[in-house]
Amino acid sequence: MPFGLYLFIVVALLVLVIFLSSLIINKLINCNDEGQYAQLIVGLVASTLSFVLCSNAIMGSIANKINSGKKDSKDKKIAVSKYIKDFNNDVLEDLTFTRRIIKRTEDFLSIDFKFESSLQNQADNVSKFEKLLNENGKVFKEALLYSTATVFYTSNKLAGNEPMRKYAESVINSAVNQQPTISKYVKTIAGSEFFYEFRRMRIKVLNYFERMAIEYVNGLISEELIDVQFKTIISSIVSDFYYLIYTDEGLNSYPYLNVMLQKMQM
Repeated sequence: MPFGLYLFIVVALLVLVIFLSSLIINKLINCNDEGQYAQLIVGLVASTLSFVLCSNAIMGSIANKINSGKKDSKDKKIAVSKYIKDFNNDVLEDLTFTRRIIKRTEDFLSIDFKFESSLQNQADNVSKFEKLLNENGKVFKEALLYSTATVFYTSNKLAGNEPMRKYAESVINSAVNQQPTISKYVKTIAGSEFFYEFRRMRIKVLNYFERMAIEYVNGLISEELIDVQFKTIISSIVSDFYYLIYTDEGLNSYPYLNVMLQKMQM
């Protein structure tokens, strides 16, 4: 119940008690019958006591509502703190790694094009992007394989895995020397392993934000703090990953993330 309504009820009760008390006091002044006088005294005390009890109940409800609101706000802030901790401990590395791959892919394609920070259908942008690929003689899968192999190789993630390290070297050399043979690496088993690992990390990041979005949309975490901490990050990764989401999982794969993005941009 709104605080204003509580206040209105208290004032209305006070006015009513004053009015009744005035009537009773007036009758007391003019009363000569001892029995009626005693009844009027009891009535005055009862009306005053009723007002006090009712007021206490209403003010108690107000206090509970305020305390509940404070607790709810505190719980929502604690929930955001947990997301920040989980992000730093378990998501940031994968996010950094996948975004390095996307950035290198964009550089390899030499196409100055960005998708919108939205999971709404961007079919026109997809067509425009694919047209630019064709005009520049580029193949997205080849660019993605090259960038994934490069980032894995330079990050030393392939240490101790000599076959994959040599495979990555072959892909990188093929791309650097502008040989047409890079296409032959795309459908190999090793190529599939690179694509799988990149996709695993990318989906892990998106699922983390989808889980956050479920609580965000249902009012279980502080929207203000989430906006401050994660809005820029989420907008950037959705723009970076849009084409892959569109072609791999489909735009309906992250429904709550879609709603959260819309709310953030309102």
